[in-house]
Amino acid sequence: MANTVAVNSDWQNLTGKTLSIQSELTSKLKTTVVDVTFAAGDTYSTNGVTIDLSLGGRISTIIEASIISNDKGLLLEYVPAALGAAATGKVKCFGYINDDSAGTNTTPEAFSELAASSAIVNSLAIKVRVVGF
Repeated sequence: MANTVAVNSDWQNLTGKTLSIQSELTSKLKTTVVDVTFAAGDTYSTNGVTIDLSLGGRISTIIEASIISNDKGLLLEYVPAALGAAATGKVKCFGYINDDSAGTNTTPEAFSELAASSAIVNSLAIKVRVVGF
């Protein structure tokens, strides 16, 4: 996998009633928004794709990671690693491919995890809100 993770350039860490920028020197807790981009040739791995949210070692433990958006309409879930290790959490992808071109299938169906080696994640871009220390 050749996915990349980078702090979202449009985002600042705001806190408190005044929405002032929080100094990292006053709190161990860190909050950020990151952009994760999959390479054009990436494929899906069963049980999730490992995503390194440590930001080069600045975050060692993930308390919470919420997937804010993705550009392919998939249902995504962040699965934390043991003890919240930031470098080895996974993103699981779920989707439903309806090939009913006539539109006659009206039965709701549950999303299932993507198949191993699915190319649907090619060039997938997601935004993740990360809280950790």
